[in-house]
Amino acid sequence: MSRKLRTKAAVLPQGTGPIQFWEWDVPLPAPGCLNVEVVLGGVCGTEHHLVRRESEFPVAFVLGHEGVGRIVELADDVKTDHAGVTVSIGDLVYWRPMSPCYRCFACTVDADFASCIDATSWLSPANQPTWATFNTISTLKATNHFFKIKSDCPPEAVIALGCALPTILQGMERVGGITFGSSVAIQGAGPLGLAAIMQASLAGASKIIIIEKHAIRLEMALRFGATHAIDMLKTPSISERLSKIKEITAEAGVDLVVEASGSMSAFEEGVPLLARNGRYLLPGTWAGEGRAGISPFEVCRKAVKIVGTSYGSPKHYYHAMKLAETYHNRFPLVECITHRLPLLEVGKALELVVQGQAIKVVIVPPL
Repeated sequence: MSRKLRTKAAVLPQGTGPIQFWEWDVPLPAPGCLNVEVVLGGVCGTEHHLVRRESEFPVAFVLGHEGVGRIVELADDVKTDHAGVTVSIGDLVYWRPMSPCYRCFACTVDADFASCIDATSWLSPANQPTWATFNTISTLKATNHFFKIKSDCPPEAVIALGCALPTILQGMERVGGITFGSSVAIQGAGPLGLAAIMQASLAGASKIIIIEKHAIRLEMALRFGATHAIDMLKTPSISERLSKIKEITAEAGVDLVVEASGSMSAFEEGVPLLARNGRYLLPGTWAGEGRAGISPFEVCRKAVKIVGTSYGSPKHYYHAMKLAETYHNRFPLVECITHRLPLLEVGKALELVVQGQAIKVVIVPPL
């Protein structure tokens, strides 16, 4: 019986130029691999920075690094996902784009797979089997960790916090977790901020303060469990917002600040919000370049800990999926999907994310 499988992908070409749409044949999955039909491709703000050419890239590559897909082909030796759960044609899966090498110091000694220096690039070259998600067919290699989604869990619940929830899960490990009864401030209520609010709520934080300027995101933050909201449009200055924080915390400041906006100005604002022995987690300022000023004297006097984090290890992708399966009725994960756009409207999708008028935008490729 003849078999012809083709993919159509949103490609950022080498050098300069706008997004292009390429098509090519998809080969049968090699040993250890599988082909999946992309059901939902999550749109992350990182893609916006890529499209703006804030870094140089040696090859044309397929956009998209958050995905839920349906298995259409399996290599003969693929019987289970990477958690040992049996898989078959038609199952929905969620996957991690980067693959650790399991041979470097970070992998073997530190067990820090997100820091693997020899990991496969999270930029997937065009015109060849790709794990990327702004296309119709993705190919997961043997080292692309993937996990089967339970049939009673809506795929929207898994993609709602895309790469944000695994990133926050790893960040919380790095910063030492959230203490029951503590106070937390989150700068920004996009998917990264909502993931942080979700974790603070589950950990039993007594005060969860969201700082955000977009009404649609402020409302969703409160639904996720934020106890206090600071509207940046109503409190436009840093000093006003600091006064609000002091009012909420009886002058003490907060125990943990999570910078989830990707803004350098937010970084400068974060340290003054902290109480003594406070901790500042930085998962938001990954994409982009620049320098911001903070006072080392304040960091020293308050004994502040500043912790950077990026990506998530394979286990964090697994745990993110399990959280979505377990809590999609408690948290409005499915309702985070505010916009669904076809593959050819990737550019519009990126603009919606940047404008802040969406919670989560997803690409729904033509199948």
